[in-house]
Amino acid sequence: MPVIGDQSSQPGTDIIKIPATGFTYSMTRIADLEASEYTLVHIASDVSGSVSNFKSEMENVLEEIASSCQKSPRADNLLMRHTMFGDKVNTNHDWKMLRYINPADYKNCLNISGSTALFDAAQEGLTVMGDMGEKLTQAKFACNGIIFFITDGCDNASHSTPVMVKDTINNIVVGEKMESLISILIGVGIAPYTKQALDRFKNEAGLTHFIELKDASKNSLAKLAAFVSKSISSQSNALGSGSASRQLTSGNLTI
Repeated sequence: MPVIGDQSSQPGTDIIKIPATGFTYSMTRIADLEASEYTLVHIASDVSGSVSNFKSEMENVLEEIASSCQKSPRADNLLMRHTMFGDKVNTNHDWKMLRYINPADYKNCLNISGSTALFDAAQEGLTVMGDMGEKLTQAKFACNGIIFFITDGCDNASHSTPVMVKDTINNIVVGEKMESLISILIGVGIAPYTKQALDRFKNEAGLTHFIELKDASKNSLAKLAAFVSKSISSQSNALGSGSASRQLTSGNLTI
């Protein structure tokens, strides 16, 4: 087994352009994948100006998530992608097998700038996840997915709409592009009016859950890292059951 985070030993990648969307992503070549089933994990981080006060803490969250997942018995069955959204959506890294991700690379990865294109981040992330899932499914891999959108504010910069996001989710489900999909919106240190706006987005877009994190303290963000890691593990363990993780589909979720 290669050394964790060993960039020199990474397998090749393919560049994928999704027709009629303008979205492009890279993925580990299917021929180089070593497991028979994968959970796709996508984390989209808000990098708008208001996040600057807890930028390093959010980077620590990403580092802890990757490190924790690498210790999981399901580590070899995870493919992870990380994007950032301010005025527009940018990719930090595309789909990688977890063993080739160096958690320390998340330090200073968040480029803080601009407004909050949350809807665009959701549309891009879900479209790419659906396309990746479809390719794996067509190649006879078992596949499911979990996606997180972490933000401290309302959308104020997107071209996409909640209805477009909902249509993308429906396309994944109806098209059977993966076994199951869980989508989680997380609001960090938000005001009451922001909570209302994010809860409305969750409902209009058909996301699985909206969770409010009261503040961006070290203790709260440590709980966030643990929650995301456990959610990834739970969804991955559900792969092959024909449905999403029961822990993430029943009742309210709290951090």
